[in-house]
Amino acid sequence: TVCQSQHSLAQLQQQQQQQRQQQQQQQQQQPISPSKLKSRMSVFENLGSQHDEELARVREEARKRRQSEMPLVSSTALSSARSNLENVLARKQSAEDSVSIAKVFADNAADSSSIVLNNTDEFRRSTLLQRKTKYREVVDGLRRRSQVRTFACTNADLDDDFAAQLGNFLRTNETLTEVNLENNRLTAAGVQELAEALQENKTLRTLKLLENTQATPAAEALAQLVSVDNDKRNSTLTKITFTFNMTQHRDTVAKGLKHNHSLSKGWGSRSSSAADLSQQQQQEQQEEQEMPAAESAASPVSFSRPSMKRRKRPSTMKKFSMTAE
Repeated sequence: TVCQSQHSLAQLQQQQQQQRQQQQQQQQQQPISPSKLKSRMSVFENLGSQHDEELARVREEARKRRQSEMPLVSSTALSSARSNLENVLARKQSAEDSVSIAKVFADNAADSSSIVLNNTDEFRRSTLLQRKTKYREVVDGLRRRSQVRTFACTNADLDDDFAAQLGNFLRTNETLTEVNLENNRLTAAGVQELAEALQENKTLRTLKLLENTQATPAAEALAQLVSVDNDKRNSTLTKITFTFNMTQHRDTVAKGLKHNHSLSKGWGSRSSSAADLSQQQQQEQQEEQEMPAAESAASPVSFSRPSMKRRKRPSTMKKFSMTAE
């Protein structure tokens, strides 16, 4: 009985659906009278105008909401934008003021005594391969000028490749007396390359390496370069600018530079006799007893130690910055 009732209900629903479809077909086939068509058009027009008004109202509300929710620009964002603009302008000005390597070598005559490439931007804007080529151009330019005494290339983004090429040049160079490579990107490896090369150099007196690395291996290489206990030491350097973080390296460099300074005054030339050498050693020992090398006014090395408060346990102060010139 339940199955029969369900079957009859389904048949009834199907018949009703067929009747509705037939009515719709008949209505579609019957022509619409002009009055009905006009009334329908008026309804559609009213709906369209209402829709346009509603759409305009919604758009206006959305615009007002966006304005009310729009965040104000903070002072931090303004300062950041200002700093970015200043950096862009600074880079543009730096590119305009950048020193051209070719121009410097072209303007300086063959008998010029100094080559200055400070603040050049050519290395910074070059690829790795282009850098090596430009490094070679600089070294070759120095090699062709036998009268150059001073070479300076500060704030030029130099790396260890340049230090290696310059070191190979300094091994046999007999004219340069001062090299300034401050404020670059030399690491301990680059400083070690220079120190190893300068063991064979006999003319360089000033080496400036501030604002590069402060690594311990670099300080050890410089200390070994001028150490009086080193048989292959450099005996001409009288001034080194570098930030030493350990006292032993600073003292070793101070003693070596002081010894070289005394040699430069003629106290101990290679042609000196044994009596002159013994007299020199006695004078050095007497000076060391009377006045430490780091505090001597006549010493060619000057130090600047950062101010720090005295503590109850000074043994905890394992590291400090020291600059030797």
